Amino acid sequence: MPERSPQELESGELFLTERVFRTYRRDRWKSMWNRVDGIGHLFDLAEDPGETRDVAADHPEELDAHRRRIDELSRSIAAAPREARNLAPEDRQRLRALGYLE
Repeated sequence: MPERSPQELESGELFLTERVFRTYRRDRWKSMWNRVDGIGHLFDLAEDPGETRDVAADHPEELDAHRRRIDELSRSIAAAPREARNLAPEDRQRLRALGYLE
């Protein structure tokens, strides 16, 4: 099996980063991390698809694994070379609304 880059997501993974939250999902587990206070929340999507119960205290090892993977992905993305792009004004407006641009 070829070695993957740390920024490549594996099957069953999802990683989203926004201005306030970083969200990571792997299989049945989803974590949301507040970038301001660093607090993480964990949800078991198989048992609670509506994400109403934070089970971080019951599964600290899973929450810690998510934090390590998020840190790995974030470092990798930050170090990746960027392509210069000319964005249309509508695209800039959409990205600004999502918190990606100032």
